[in-house]
Amino acid sequence: HRVAAGTDDYPEALKIAERMLAQLKGQPVASPAPVAARTIESAIPEYLKKGEKRGVTEKHTAKLRFELGQFAQYMAARNRICLADVTVDDCAAWSGDLVGTQSTKNKKVGRIVGFFKSAVSRGWCSLNPAQNDDVRIKAPATSTPKAMDQGQLDQLFATITTMPRISDTLRTTLAAVALL
Repeated sequence: HRVAAGTDDYPEALKIAERMLAQLKGQPVASPAPVAARTIESAIPEYLKKGEKRGVTEKHTAKLRFELGQFAQYMAARNRICLADVTVDDCAAWSGDLVGTQSTKNKKVGRIVGFFKSAVSRGWCSLNPAQNDDVRIKAPATSTPKAMDQGQLDQLFATITTMPRISDTLRTTLAAVALL
């Protein structure tokens, strides 16, 4: 079982690995410095500033600002003001309340995962509560396929029959594929 260091900073990862090895060997280990209390609201501008330095577009920054603000409001309603207060259960409840397609919801979850990943690497919280299978949006057990209505199907067949320079065999094949 692999344990993640929770940082993308190599020197910090080495320190964490040394502490883990010492614990495994039964040696006394000095506990790490306490995590600095940081509110979700105060972390958002610093996270966005970091993205702007890396060349994130203004449009994407605006989307992040909006979605992170929505997340902060949701957590505030659950009395979770600081990053370190947010639990996996809180993130799972938030992701369960998201609306939209599975893809849209997964993108929103991914943005929150990135936000917490940055917070962990900066020492604002000790773990990433959004990076958990309970938070990820799963495909529904059953889904209704999207199909064309009769008017759209009639229009497609009319287009196929009037297509110039194709053989009757190809027309038949296209019509058969449209019915799948």
